[in-house]
Amino acid sequence: MIFKPNDVMIYADGFMKSKKEHIGGCSVAVFLEDKRIVYFKKYFDDCIPVLQKYVNQIPQTNNTSEYFSLIYALLTAKEFYKRGHNINIHIDSELLVNHMNDYAECNTIHLRPMYRNCKKIYDKMKDRLFIQWVTRNKLVEILGH
Repeated sequence: MIFKPNDVMIYADGFMKSKKEHIGGCSVAVFLEDKRIVYFKKYFDDCIPVLQKYVNQIPQTNNTSEYFSLIYALLTAKEFYKRGHNINIHIDSELLVNHMNDYAECNTIHLRPMYRNCKKIYDKMKDRLFIQWVTRNKLVEILGH
């Protein structure tokens, strides 16, 4: 990882532990300069209120879990943005990167509410927030799963 002073790197990944039982969630790690300062793992049934409506109303798929992780990453990024940091969010979902950077439309009905929520947050911070694709192997190295 190459850091510039005042940069925040956020690595986020969604996962489905059991598609049959709809057990999934996300992991997020935050680095300020070269030190990991935050790491957490959340499951669908243990999420913040803003996400609870999605958990209860939409199918739990791998893409749902990726959006779940992106929402957590964006909400975390918001706090650093307020403090003047540049933020890079790294995710391994090319679909989400393409959605957020307007390279592709979100055509999946059950993902649209999460997409709109993410896009609304992201668009307010676009001047210092970047969402980039990273390899699955890199996320495994950083997040450990």
